[in-house]
Amino acid sequence: MKKFMLSIIILSMVLSSTACFSPDEPDETVASLDTAEYRAQWSEDYEYDVPIEIDSYANFEIFLSDHPQQDLEIEELTLKFNEEFFVNNLIYAYVKSEPSGSNELEADKAVLENGTLILKMDRYVPEIGTTDMAARVCIFALSRETMTQVSTVIGLITETERE
Repeated sequence: MKKFMLSIIILSMVLSSTACFSPDEPDETVASLDTAEYRAQWSEDYEYDVPIEIDSYANFEIFLSDHPQQDLEIEELTLKFNEEFFVNNLIYAYVKSEPSGSNELEADKAVLENGTLILKMDRYVPEIGTTDMAARVCIFALSRETMTQVSTVIGLITETERE
């Protein structure tokens, strides 16, 4: 019986140590080159909570026209993500509807895990907010070369408190 118990203990130790260092664990690689965010004029017609690929400057201009900024000048974004940028890169936009204009959504980074591109964002909700609807847009800049490794794109929003 002692040998059996000792064998069980050793086996469980071996299994737990190999589980900690399993090659099947996700390999997270930061993929984003740059990020930006802005508050767009709210509309019920937007496609919310879905990553939107924008692969050219012309498509970026259309996106900005369809999602007009409420708190940022368009020139800032078009200077940052200009025609030259789109030669070797593209962007993903993520639009989220908020029940309060006081809520904020910030682009953190895009990471690549086993073929899945995860657009990571932080959401801040103040204790006291307003009752106006808001559309928050996060933008993630990525190299076209990185996108050859991507099979799926998802958004991940983490509730965060301000320090």
